[in-house]
Amino acid sequence: MRRSIVLIAILSAQTAGAQGALTPHQRAAREIYSELISINTVDSVGSVTKAAEAMAARFRAAGFPDADVKVLIPPGKPTKGNLVVRYRGRAGITIFNITNHWNPRDVQNNIDSRQFGTFFNSPGLSVRLKFEFVKY
Repeated sequence: MRRSIVLIAILSAQTAGAQGALTPHQRAAREIYSELISINTVDSVGSVTKAAEAMAARFRAAGFPDADVKVLIPPGKPTKGNLVVRYRGRAGITIFNITNHWNPRDVQNNIDSRQFGTFFNSPGLSVRLKFEFVKY
């Protein structure tokens, strides 16, 4: 028991020292997490709607229009609200190797091997997708 208390004290001291070197994004994430943790969302006495409204306020402050940020509250359950945020943008997909051409992945480069210079490990059908999301 005493060892675990000492270990917890050491780890707490290390994390406290590391907190001074947080980037602005890490500080913002920490603020958001501490705000969410401070809201009581326990099923019996808490309200998830309060957490959804707090996050909706954050999205609005970040520049999302009011029309794209909605807190949906089910009828008869005022503490069970949900947050829906529309992230406008465009998406593109690029597809490679759709014709199933022979595309070897590796070549045998061991000079002492009888199979030196031969290709192996080619896929039967390989499709690679590239997604791009652009916010506008």
